[in-house]
Amino acid sequence: ILRLRSIGISIGYVIYDHCRSHTHTVRMSTYLSMNPKVIAVLGPDHNDVVKESARITTSFSVPTIIYMHNDEELMDQTHFPTLISLTETKEKEGKVIAQFLQKMGYTYMDIWYHSFSESIANYVKDNYVKDVGCARHGTFRFTRHLRGVFETLYQSKEPPAEVQLLLLNSRVTTSSFIKNVTTNFGRFRNMIYITGSSNGRTGYHEGYFEAIKLLNNSDDTFVFPLSFILNTELPVTSRPFAHPWTETEDALDDLYRIAQSTCINNFCLRSGWNRHVLAGVKSVMSVLEGSVKSGSPKCSIELRKDIFRRIADETSVLKVKLNENTIELRFKNRMINNPYKLGVYRSKTDEYHILGEALPDNISITNQTLLESISHYKQHCSEDCRPGTARILGNATAGLQCCWKCRDCPPNQFSTEINENYCQSCKVKETSKGGSTKCSKVKVVQIVTWSKIYIGGLTAICVVLLMVLFIAILIKNSENRPVIKASEPSYIYLMLISVTTGLCGSFISIQKPSQLICSMEYITAVIFTTIVTSNLLWKSIKIKSIFAAAQSFSQPRFPFLLKPKGQVFVVIGSVIVNLAVVFVDAFVHDFGWHYLNYQAADHAPIYPSCRFRSDFATLICILPLILPTGYFLATLYLVLKMRNFPHNFKETSNILGATLIVLFCSVIFLSGYRVSPPETKALLRSITFFVTSVALLLCLFLPKVIVLINNEVDPEVEKRIIKQELLQFSDRSSRVSISLRTSVVGLMKDDKSTIESQIVKRNECKCTECKCTESKKKQLSTSISH
Repeated sequence: ILRLRSIGISIGYVIYDHCRSHTHTVRMSTYLSMNPKVIAVLGPDHNDVVKESARITTSFSVPTIIYMHNDEELMDQTHFPTLISLTETKEKEGKVIAQFLQKMGYTYMDIWYHSFSESIANYVKDNYVKDVGCARHGTFRFTRHLRGVFETLYQSKEPPAEVQLLLLNSRVTTSSFIKNVTTNFGRFRNMIYITGSSNGRTGYHEGYFEAIKLLNNSDDTFVFPLSFILNTELPVTSRPFAHPWTETEDALDDLYRIAQSTCINNFCLRSGWNRHVLAGVKSVMSVLEGSVKSGSPKCSIELRKDIFRRIADETSVLKVKLNENTIELRFKNRMINNPYKLGVYRSKTDEYHILGEALPDNISITNQTLLESISHYKQHCSEDCRPGTARILGNATAGLQCCWKCRDCPPNQFSTEINENYCQSCKVKETSKGGSTKCSKVKVVQIVTWSKIYIGGLTAICVVLLMVLFIAILIKNSENRPVIKASEPSYIYLMLISVTTGLCGSFISIQKPSQLICSMEYITAVIFTTIVTSNLLWKSIKIKSIFAAAQSFSQPRFPFLLKPKGQVFVVIGSVIVNLAVVFVDAFVHDFGWHYLNYQAADHAPIYPSCRFRSDFATLICILPLILPTGYFLATLYLVLKMRNFPHNFKETSNILGATLIVLFCSVIFLSGYRVSPPETKALLRSITFFVTSVALLLCLFLPKVIVLINNEVDPEVEKRIIKQELLQFSDRSSRVSISLRTSVVGLMKDDKSTIESQIVKRNECKCTECKCTESKKKQLSTSISH
């Protein structure tokens, strides 16, 4: 009988034994729930039957206070509407332990757990250890299994971790574990033992400490959460920890103590959960007193609901007196929300200390010095892997992997911390060597200004430009020489301009790439190829037309186009057409030959370069090169047919040699450019420009320069040489038309009468032989004048 003297009410209570029988538990729970006099139920005190009992009692709105087992399912209010727990769920307990391990920096440990605490161990492993470190773990249900578990776990003779997490559910299993490891496993020395909340009773710890002391000169540390209900004397005792609390002076305390101390066949032991039971009973008494004073409902169902609401009220604090000590109970989501004290025991000094307080969402450290003293420990069974390396984890016998080897990070990967499990990849435009701690930007490969290649190329270009200038001055001063008149000064100057353009293209190609440089290179290439090919084609057509006209004794077709003005029209017109295509393409699609930071693969060097676009617009970019290509092939065809023509020191042979060299350079360029390394492409383009320009310069101008600088040859001799070549060619061909080349006749204006008389005499003979008529003679005279 419990009497609430302040309100004059007496309360009775009954203690039932569930006998670990589901059937018996269901029968008793149903009986209690249907009894209108029952206002609350506490228990049962065994994991296997808690849910069966609570599911029945809460369905009848009976406030059901549990204290030994709790999980997320029990905290579901839709299934257990009036359930209240004086302990956290297994997940909450695991979260408290994980928070504490993180605060301490413990990342390598052995985890031992009783099968009843498996969910706590799994939470710690999955939500903390797996992410930051490693652990071996062993599980058992009975202490007789310990030796087999030990032999399996440490079969490789690896030393145990310095941190031992003991989630062993009860005093018996914990004490048995410690005695086993201290007696049979000498490697367990200087350890840090961390217990779960189920072991956190000050009444248990004396047994733990006595077992540890069996190891002489071993500096062991015990860290455990202390429940405020289990250790009620902590706030008032002179020592940080209280010895086992004894229930006295209270009828309920004494009755429960006697009931729990009654053993049958030495099977039952004094329960460690009696304080939770007393706290639950006195909580009901406390809120019942408040309910009666405020006018309690007369209906038993409403009274039950009112008692539940008052206990579970998160805004209120229940003050419960246990053995002259008043504790404050706070609830959140129908679950106890009071912090644990974090106790620390050091075997070497036999001292107890309070480290701080712990809640699932917060760890409060009050003794920083103590924290630092127990934070230094061996964190793994292998040597540290330095930055720039990563761990190769071995195959652990049980649990997570603890031991490893170190490997250097491969190229293009890095690590910055000690004992990283993985190397991080560098960014696409970064690279690193093997074993690196950071990435650096990839190498940018290009022709550097004032490098050896650059200076060499610039020197060669300048030398050839000086040669061009020399030839231009020489030709300007020798315009009246027959060898220059026969070649047409306009043709010579245009070719010199095209050679200069090609040398500019060679210089532009070795500059630091940019969109402007790429556009200039492309435009220069178009202008260079167009001027060269159109000029050569014009010259070849003119020579062919003159000889053809002479053969047929008629004027050449399109005589205007064969004059200097016509030549300028053809060349400039071709250039304008091609440039129009270029700029239209640039306006519509941007320049096809555009700037690009080319990178063959991730982490590969970057090559700033000029490249064609990779889409269909590339075809448009090629259009300006089609016309020069056609000009070039036509020129090659004509000069092959006219290679023996005696025009101005065999100028057709010189043009043929130039075109063949250009053709050879083009074939080599096109075949090798695509497969050449990216760093050589700009140099290859520059060399192609340069070689083509030099080939044109040497083939077309060197014979003329030799004649012009040869002081022993005067203009009269030049005339006779040209005349002699003409006559020899005429003899070989036996054709009148070949001896009537207009350009030759034009070169010999001073000796025109002599040549005319010789040609007329020669042809009169031929006319006599073939009985030519007077009309033919007139036509012949007209042809000579042309």
